Amino acid sequence: MYEVELRGSLNKQEYSNLKHFLQENGNFVSHLKRFLIRFSTKGEDIPSFDESLDVRLRVTNGKLEIITKQGDFAAQYREESSIFLQAGQFEEALKCLSLLGYKKGIGAYRIIERYMYRDVEFSLVTVPGYAYFYEAEKLVENNPDKSAETIKALLKTMELKVFEENEFKSFIEDLDHNANILFDYATYKSGDIDDVWLV
Repeated sequence: MYEVELRGSLNKQEYSNLKHFLQENGNFVSHLKRFLIRFSTKGEDIPSFDESLDVRLRVTNGKLEIITKQGDFAAQYREESSIFLQAGQFEEALKCLSLLGYKKGIGAYRIIERYMYRDVEFSLVTVPGYAYFYEAEKLVENNPDKSAETIKALLKTMELKVFEENEFKSFIEDLDHNANILFDYATYKSGDIDDVWLV
């Protein structure tokens, strides 16, 4: 399965305008409260963009899952697989991943509003107290390049700016240094992550 995803930055007014447009023209899907850890596969404090394997532990509205993505971090599509775990296994999942060598990474808090519009899933993402951005994506079995072009054409009609690869990497670097948190299993203690993000 390929995750085909294009993204772009939004200011507060642009976020409000896009949300209003999707409310009027699309279908509301869900409101999500998410905490995730994006692990470094090289044991670095902050995962580097040259790591082709992206390993994450994610809690979304209390649902726990491990996600792996293969491919260039800023690419328009990557191969993706995920597995859901039982609720309440966050600590055990961290321990298991640490034994596999995934001990350091970046923790991130996100509030997400999801809508469907013209067969594309739009996620309006709030980085609490810091930034807004959108993601427009499809999950496809094949022809990811064609799906990427379809999404890009739709975003153009909506007058939404799409990150170039270097812009997206700069945006993530900014979040990693100014909005996200460093995670290190060696110093982690149960309770470091507020329970409100885990249930």
